[in-house]
Parts: sequence; structure tokens; C-alpha cells
Amino acid sequence: MNTVYQLNPITNTDGANFKWQHRIGDNEFGLEGMIGQSKVANITAQYDAKQVLGLGARYTHGPWTVRAGITDLKADVTLATSVAAKVDALKTSVACTNCASVLNERLVLSNAKARIQTLGVAFDDDTYVFQAEYATRPGNSILVPEAAGWYAMAGKRIHAWTPYVMVGHCHITESDLGLQPASSPATATIQFYNDSFVGLGRGDRTQFGAGLRWDFAPKFALKVQWDHYRVDHPTYGTN
Repeated sequence: MNTVYQLNPITNTDGANFKWQHRIGDNEFGLEGMIGQSKVANITAQYDAKQVLGLGARYTHGPWTVRAGITDLKADVTLATSVAAKVDALKTSVACTNCASVLNERLVLSNAKARIQTLGVAFDDDTYVFQAEYATRPGNSILVPEAAGWYAMAGKRIHAWTPYVMVGHCHITESDLGLQPASSPATATIQFYNDSFVGLGRGDRTQFGAGLRWDFAPKFALKVQWDHYRVDHPTYGTN
């Protein structure tokens, strides 16, 4: 579920990786590491991840698998033209007494750092399926805000059919910006910028889902899935 996977938007890395596996009886151990570069863009900005380092470990025993990983990245950020204009306007706004100093400190554009830490467990005995993951993302820029997310999924195989249900939650843990209004009429506007990270929005939400998978041929499957999102802060950011 993207309550976890949205914390790491990088889908591919140009670089090098290694993989090691070793089996002892019913126990299998694995390590994987990578180093490289990547680019990610959205409507807010383009992120040039010039240094991506990752290490993952996995242990499997019978139907159980436990895995953990950590990824460190440094990125240079180029704001979209419209976003950059809004940021510049806010820095010079007379409605705020400390906007320039706070944004210069918290809106890091060069060498923005983030770390994605994950822990997951899976069970699959060819009849019952269960999977859960938890991830955290500390960082030093509100463009990649500190966050945490989790999900759990359970299903049962009935011949070629697998009905399943899932639930997850994503929470932005980044601290308040602390922008100070210059006057009472500006309080509501400045509070909005505090809560929404200068209008960039938040991803706080709870997600529910249910689906049915049909493995109708070897290596082929069809799936129908229903998702429901409950956004925690609908007044300043929904998807």
C-alpha cells in the first residue's frame, strides 16, 4: 500500500548493486545493497538524487519472511515556477514576522537529506497470506517532510482465487514551521501555511482496501480492488 511506499518515491536508480543469499536447512539469509543516482519529479519540484545508498537484509524460515532496509539519499531540489513564486512572495510578506528566516532554514533545496527505514514481515503457506510493513522517513527539508507509515494485508487462496483485505495509515511527523503572524487579521493565513507546510500539503490519511485476485493461468493473473481514503486534514491537502 502506498501509505508505506509513498515515503520512497524513487522507482529506479542508475548505479550498481550487489546481492548475496545463503541457505542453511530451512533458513535462508539474504543481503542486498546499492549505490547510485536518480531523478524524481512532481508538480511541486524536481528532485535530483545525486547520492543514493541502500542496504537491505532478509531472513526466511518456512512460510515466514522478515526483512529490514535503510536508504540514505541526498538531493538537489528545483522548485516548480509557480511554487518558487509563492515561496518568494511569502518570504517578503508583511503578514509574517519570521517567514524569511524559517523558510531559509526549513526549505532546504541543496543537499536535502532523507533516510527511509523499513521493517516488514510476511507469511505465505500457499493457503493463507499475510504481509505487514512499517517505515519511517527522517529528513532535513519540508520538501521531503519527516513521516511514518504502515499497512497490513491478509488473504486466503481458494483454488485460483485469492480474496484479501488491507488497512494502512500514513502520518507526517514533521514539526510545525512556527511561522508568526504580524497581526491578528493574518493569523488564519499564517496558520494555514504552518499546517500545510507553506501550501505543499500533507499526506496524513487512513486507507482501507479489499480485492480479489484470479490466477487464471501460469504467470498470469487478474485483480479487482477497491480502495477508500480518509484524509486527516481535508482543508489543506487531499488526493
